[in-house]
Amino acid sequence: MLEKIIAADKELLIFLNGLGSTTYDPLWIIITNQLCWIPFYVVLFYLLYKKIGKQSFWLAILFIAVLLLVSDQTCNLFKNGFQRLRPCNDETINHIIRLTSKRSPTFSFYSGHAATSTAAMMFVFLFFKKILQICLFNFLVSINFCLQQNLSWIAFSN
Repeated sequence: MLEKIIAADKELLIFLNGLGSTTYDPLWIIITNQLCWIPFYVVLFYLLYKKIGKQSFWLAILFIAVLLLVSDQTCNLFKNGFQRLRPCNDETINHIIRLTSKRSPTFSFYSGHAATSTAAMMFVFLFFKKILQICLFNFLVSINFCLQQNLSWIAFSN
């Protein structure tokens, strides 16, 4: 059963990787670069500060930091526990998939970037009105899709 799941995972990765285009590779590299999102998060934290006030804001920041810590360490626990090779290091498929970056020697199971951004965004999501929730939800879905599609084969993920 596990072998079937692993085979299906590899087939799906090869299929999704094949949908990519070298024309758009630089765009995905920029989108998945953490530094590019600093302005977005600064604006988001400013809106959160205006919405909930100074004291509650610092409490929310502390809670977000704890969420990020727990999410990141849980991800590392899974990665080290399962020791799943990154697709770029898997000899059975790395010659088939298109790589756009250096290879990472670490293990991969699920995207740590996607998990931590989801944890933080879902917490912040709860503070805003419906229209902003819809925008934040669309951002969350978009960035997680980009991370899963891009990072799963270019080995940027932690």
